[in-house]
Amino acid sequence: MTQRHSPWRGNDAAIYDALRDEIRSALATLTAAADVSTEEVVGAVQQLRSNLYSTDGFDRTAIAAHLESVRSGERRNTGGANG
Repeated sequence: MTQRHSPWRGNDAAIYDALRDEIRSALATLTAAADVSTEEVVGAVQQLRSNLYSTDGFDRTAIAAHLESVRSGERRNTGGANG
Protein backbone atom coordinates (compact mmCIF):
# COMPACT_ATOMS: atom_id res chain seq x y z
CA MET A 1 0.00 0.00 0.00
CA THR A 2 1.44 3.34 -1.00
CA GLN A 3 0.96 6.52 0.92
CA ARG A 4 -0.02 9.74 -0.73
CA HIS A 5 2.13 12.66 0.25
CA SER A 6 0.45 15.71 1.66
CA PRO A 7 0.90 18.86 -0.43
CA TRP A 8 1.69 20.66 2.83
CA ARG A 9 5.29 21.02 3.93
CA GLY A 10 6.18 21.52 7.58
CA ASN A 11 6.98 25.19 7.10
CA ASP A 12 3.64 25.71 5.30
CA ALA A 13 1.82 24.57 8.41
CA ALA A 14 3.97 26.89 10.53
CA ILE A 15 3.16 29.97 8.45
CA TYR A 16 -0.55 29.09 8.42
CA ASP A 17 -0.44 28.74 12.21
CA ALA A 18 1.26 32.16 12.39
CA LEU A 19 -1.58 33.60 10.31
CA ARG A 20 -4.16 32.08 12.65
CA ASP A 21 -2.28 33.48 15.68
CA GLU A 22 -2.25 36.96 14.13
CA ILE A 23 -5.99 36.71 13.45
CA ARG A 24 -6.58 35.73 17.08
CA SER A 25 -4.49 38.68 18.24
CA ALA A 26 -6.38 41.06 15.95
CA LEU A 27 -9.70 39.71 17.24
CA ALA A 28 -8.59 40.21 20.85
CA THR A 29 -7.52 43.77 20.07
CA LEU A 30 -10.83 44.49 18.39
CA THR A 31 -12.95 43.10 21.19
CA ALA A 32 -10.94 44.98 23.85
CA ALA A 33 -11.18 48.34 22.07
CA ALA A 34 -13.43 50.65 24.07
CA ASP A 35 -13.80 53.22 21.29
CA VAL A 36 -15.30 50.83 18.72
CA SER A 37 -19.02 50.18 18.45
CA THR A 38 -20.42 46.67 18.74
CA GLU A 39 -21.56 46.74 15.11
CA GLU A 40 -18.06 47.68 13.94
CA VAL A 41 -16.50 44.88 16.01
CA VAL A 42 -18.97 42.31 14.68
CA GLY A 43 -18.33 43.43 11.09
CA ALA A 44 -14.55 43.37 11.54
CA VAL A 45 -14.65 39.93 13.18
CA GLN A 46 -16.77 38.57 10.35
CA GLN A 47 -14.42 40.07 7.76
CA LEU A 48 -11.28 38.69 9.43
CA ARG A 49 -12.76 35.20 9.72
CA SER A 50 -14.13 35.25 6.20
CA ASN A 51 -10.76 36.29 4.81
CA LEU A 52 -9.00 33.57 6.81
CA TYR A 53 -11.38 30.86 5.64
CA SER A 54 -11.17 31.98 2.02
CA THR A 55 -7.34 31.93 2.00
CA ASP A 56 -6.05 28.85 0.18
CA GLY A 57 -4.16 26.92 2.84
CA PHE A 58 -2.01 25.28 0.17
CA ASP A 59 -0.92 28.57 -1.42
CA ARG A 60 2.07 29.75 0.60
CA THR A 61 2.19 33.07 -1.28
CA ALA A 62 -1.46 33.79 -0.45
CA ILE A 63 -0.92 32.87 3.19
CA ALA A 64 2.16 35.10 3.45
CA ALA A 65 0.33 38.00 1.79
CA HIS A 66 -2.65 37.62 4.11
CA LEU A 67 -0.34 37.39 7.13
CA GLU A 68 1.41 40.63 6.17
CA SER A 69 -1.95 42.30 5.55
CA VAL A 70 -3.19 41.34 9.02
CA ARG A 71 0.08 42.43 10.64
CA SER A 72 0.08 45.80 8.89
CA GLY A 73 -3.57 46.33 9.81
CA GLU A 74 -2.81 45.54 13.42
CA ARG A 75 0.11 47.99 13.43
CA ARG A 76 -2.21 50.70 12.07
CA ASN A 77 -4.80 49.93 14.73
CA THR A 78 -2.27 50.05 17.59
CA GLY A 79 -0.58 53.24 16.51
CA GLY A 80 2.45 51.59 14.95
CA ALA A 81 3.40 49.37 17.89
CA ASN A 82 4.73 45.92 17.11
CA GLY A 83 2.20 43.22 17.92
